[in-house]
Amino acid sequence: MTDWDLIILTECWLHNNRNLPSLEGYNSVLTEKNFTQNEGVVVFFKKHLKLFVSEPDLCDANCLMINLEDNITIIAVYRPPGYKDVPRFLVSLDKLLSETSSTHKVLIGDINIDILDNNKDVNSSSYLNMLASHSLLPAHTFPTHGKTCLDHVILKCSYRAFCYVAETSVTDHDTLILKLEFSTMTDKCFSLKKIDYLSLDDAMKNLNLNILYGMTDPNEATAFLLTVLDTVIKANTKTITIPNRKRIKRPWMTPGLLRCVKHRDKLHQKSRKNPSNEILMITYKRYRNFCNSLLKNIKNTYESNRLLKAAKTNTKVLWDTIKQLTYSNNTTSSAHELVSPVDPLLSVNNINKFFVSIGKDIAEKAYSNSSYKKAPINSTLSSFVLLPTDEFEVQSLILQLKKSGAAGRDGISGAFLKRYHEILVPPLTHIFNLIFSTGIFPDLFKLAEVIPVYKGGSRDCVRNYRPISKISTLSKIIEKLINKRLIDYLESNNLLSSSQFGFRPGSSTSDAVHQLTDHIVKKIDKKNKILAVFLDIAKAFDAVAGPILLDKLEALGVRGVQLKLFESYLSDRKQRVKVDNTVSDDLPISYGVPQGSVLGPTLFLIFINDLCDLQLQNGKIITFADDTALVFHGDKWKDTLDIAQKGFDVVNAWLRMNALTINVNKTKCIPFFIKTPAPSISLGLTAHVCSDNESCSCQRISVANSTKYLGVVVDSSLNFNYHLDLLQSRTRKLIFTFKNLRNIAEKSTIKIVYQSLCQSVLSYCITVWGGACKTNLIKLERAQRALLKVSYSKPFFYPTKDIYLLSDVLSVRQLYILNTVLKQHSMTRYDPFLNNNKRCKYKVCTSDTRWSTAFSRRFFGFMGCHLYNKINRLINIYPLTKYECKKAIVKWLKDLDYNETEKLLLVLS
Repeated sequence: MTDWDLIILTECWLHNNRNLPSLEGYNSVLTEKNFTQNEGVVVFFKKHLKLFVSEPDLCDANCLMINLEDNITIIAVYRPPGYKDVPRFLVSLDKLLSETSSTHKVLIGDINIDILDNNKDVNSSSYLNMLASHSLLPAHTFPTHGKTCLDHVILKCSYRAFCYVAETSVTDHDTLILKLEFSTMTDKCFSLKKIDYLSLDDAMKNLNLNILYGMTDPNEATAFLLTVLDTVIKANTKTITIPNRKRIKRPWMTPGLLRCVKHRDKLHQKSRKNPSNEILMITYKRYRNFCNSLLKNIKNTYESNRLLKAAKTNTKVLWDTIKQLTYSNNTTSSAHELVSPVDPLLSVNNINKFFVSIGKDIAEKAYSNSSYKKAPINSTLSSFVLLPTDEFEVQSLILQLKKSGAAGRDGISGAFLKRYHEILVPPLTHIFNLIFSTGIFPDLFKLAEVIPVYKGGSRDCVRNYRPISKISTLSKIIEKLINKRLIDYLESNNLLSSSQFGFRPGSSTSDAVHQLTDHIVKKIDKKNKILAVFLDIAKAFDAVAGPILLDKLEALGVRGVQLKLFESYLSDRKQRVKVDNTVSDDLPISYGVPQGSVLGPTLFLIFINDLCDLQLQNGKIITFADDTALVFHGDKWKDTLDIAQKGFDVVNAWLRMNALTINVNKTKCIPFFIKTPAPSISLGLTAHVCSDNESCSCQRISVANSTKYLGVVVDSSLNFNYHLDLLQSRTRKLIFTFKNLRNIAEKSTIKIVYQSLCQSVLSYCITVWGGACKTNLIKLERAQRALLKVSYSKPFFYPTKDIYLLSDVLSVRQLYILNTVLKQHSMTRYDPFLNNNKRCKYKVCTSDTRWSTAFSRRFFGFMGCHLYNKINRLINIYPLTKYECKKAIVKWLKDLDYNETEKLLLVLS
């Protein structure tokens, strides 16, 4: 039997019966304010626990508040479903949470408000937004009562927390289990390597690199330079050890404040030992409130001054400071759970073997079954040439490096190169030109160090970690030189498919999503049946076969020394894994384009370019790198299914021929339809790997209602409900950041942070999903308002109009109008005749497509022209530049209220 510290029971029927069962080793507390027969909350707690239990006033609910050591407060609540005035309950709960000053808070109990994903409870959004304003987020959203999530665990806690939902036969509600792991701080030493830059400056000035200019082998020249630099850096680097007890963790703490805290804690201990002494209890509470208020004010003053100082330097320092002060700095967590304390070296070697072999195994399995045919060489194409570089080009690339960028295995960082660029540019230019002329990529540039980064799931499973490769900074510079020349060659000769949007100048993920939705909407408007397949290619970047890639490069005009250079670049690469201070042995990488490299993405585009150009009957291919969508249409569902299966077979055959494999479990098939019921026939496709399609047992692609494509959740009816729920959740999670920021930052700084962290998220692809029904969008707008109210310390029910005026930002609907008009403006060619023609009512003609359904008129194809013409008649934006247009529309939209904004979107049929 599990040994629980706390057992909380809700809906205990305490109105007529208060004879609680006794549990050995436990004390119990129950609620006294029970008004109906089924009400009541009971808490059983271990006798050895030091805690204080009270029963606060909470409207329309039973509540026990448990204050534990370590500054933890647990609020156990039962809200009977018979109480219908939910806003009254939320106001009361909001007040209770505001009065609770604990660092760690847990709200747990049967609240009878459904927070299940995509729920239909009208109170869910207001409830979650109010909790988020106190930095409380759900620990789970699993069903606890039938198909609803009525029993909640809501957390604000820096400890590691695990929440479980266990089925039980005792009641009709499932049991919630919460586990908090308390970590104790040990007095370990903190080691820091520090470079003495004054002595390093002198050493670098006295370097003699003349011998390097006589070398003709890139490997020899690179090894010489790196050896010299490594020797100089190590000679001027010191290791400083700081005991943990001497590290300054809270720089605002003074000796006087420390004495104040110690006195507060002593009074707390005395009050616990003498709970019946009211004078001692009152004295402690008064002193506690005084001490906490003093600490908070001094901390806010310190952080506010730090923020003002950072604002006077540069934007990067300001953002680094904001991240630190709002605790939003994304620090990479160590993968120490993967390392056995018995044999750590064996553990990291096994991790390295997994990362190296995962792409290799997939590729070799597919490659052995493939019948790859060498691509025909286009003799009419001019050959790709690597023109020599010069010192000016190399210097400009070095100065563009980030100082904070991680160094590779050679220890040469971007900050080091920028500091000593005048000394290092000439030898580097010589080495880079040697690489171009000989076609030899230095072996020292082909060494990578991999850091496993946790993705999700069990922490002791290596599959739940993403390998992040750190390569040499010098390698990135030479790769940028090659990549620039390669991209210019591909684009100038139109060698990349127009359906490929990844890693290309002038293309973005939003363009790919736009083309996908526009194509689907046009076909639906013509009453076609649409079936889309969203491919998941298993480890696409890791499974690229080098020989096939080199054949494709040669077919595109990469020949001679240039082809030899790419062959050298892809061959004899090695990597090792590092976890904490344990480093694995090197292992060779035989497949895949180099992760973390500059050239890798471009080489992958070349590898997959043939796929984008496949000709499919009634089909369209849209890709962003390996994120590929296939869209098929037909007059009837049966015809569409046949067309889709044939097209999918063609794509699947191409993938197998090129040693790539579909991840069948993650590939989704989605039928698109509006109003009409879902098709009655089975629309699942089969991923054939056999020759006999009639009697095969190949895996089938599952049919789904929605899937995430390039950050946007696309659903079968294109109402974007799932995507709006995702955005609502992301917006709500930002509330904690702004709650920390509001007391130390000026109004202008808060607005900048809001635009960067929140408005950028809301604006992403908003021209695709922003035309959704206002009944669907209202949930997202409420989350946005909750964030703004917290940012400016306003109550939860502060008026909507006033909060937008105070914050000086646009609502979600206004952001949609702004981005839609700006997109249309950038697509509209300026014509002086139209501008001077006063009788011309429409500056933008509607497209040739006749939008016959109200559904299609919600999307950009129609709304772009509609909104542009309507707004142009009011404020004449047609002759303006894009910047002037944006400025004029933003100023105009801020003067509109909610109803006036909605009138802009009104389309008369």
